[in-house]
Amino acid sequence: WTDVVKGCNTLRRLAKFHPNATLPIITPAIPLLAKALKSPRSGIIKTAVMATADLCRVFKGSLLPHLESELLLQLLIKAGSNDKKFVIEEAQNALRNLAYSIAPDRNAGDALLILLETHAKHRNPKVRANAVLCMHALCAQRAHALSGDDSVALVAMAADGSSDEDDATVVRLSLPEDAQRTPSTPPPPLSLPQIKALLAVGGSQLTDKQKEARESARGLLEVLHSAFQSIPLGSQSPANAAVEADAVDEVSAAWTALCREVLEATTANAVLKTTQ
Repeated sequence: WTDVVKGCNTLRRLAKFHPNATLPIITPAIPLLAKALKSPRSGIIKTAVMATADLCRVFKGSLLPHLESELLLQLLIKAGSNDKKFVIEEAQNALRNLAYSIAPDRNAGDALLILLETHAKHRNPKVRANAVLCMHALCAQRAHALSGDDSVALVAMAADGSSDEDDATVVRLSLPEDAQRTPSTPPPPLSLPQIKALLAVGGSQLTDKQKEARESARGLLEVLHSAFQSIPLGSQSPANAAVEADAVDEVSAAWTALCREVLEATTANAVLKTTQ
């Protein structure tokens, strides 16, 4: 198992310092990384999670096909349901970093949201909670809900973690320089169909048994509300305070109508109470 840990750490170093040289070995390395994520040893799982997070930060949306084909996304979400706290924290940080890395790429971001929607309906409440957590982080970036400082803080969370005797051989690497800065290309905004689909997910998780799922759902719904407010309703910009007040009321009424259209009455009322 020590060789597996060393291999994961070597892959992390290569990805950070020699990304071009790492590209040819990504395809054969991904299955081995997936195997490490299935290990019964918590120290190996954590190291594999960290390696996956580093690959996502370096290769961004281009890594998404591997996340899907080799079930790396599923394994990351499953790691967030581990019985060891330090593995859970690292897996959740990795999911946040995955969302941050992919957010600027519209196609990859849309594909990731579709994959996460499937996991948000999983029968395991911990899996649902982690899926919604990642969706919240991705949508927050897509909706420009994070400022530059907050974006740095979001990514920097992946560099924090608890220690454990099983993790004594894990090497912590500093974040790549490109991950320490706000992306130069702003993430694309959420579309109305995406807001509708995500609203259904957030509403269903608002009363989930898992506290983490409820908290992530509330954050997701607030981001969706903010994103919805930024969508033009087809009217011109208000010319005075009275017209501006009418525009605000119109947006509020449209949001209420959308919630009642997508959600059941009880859920819609709970969402409206959370976002207004």
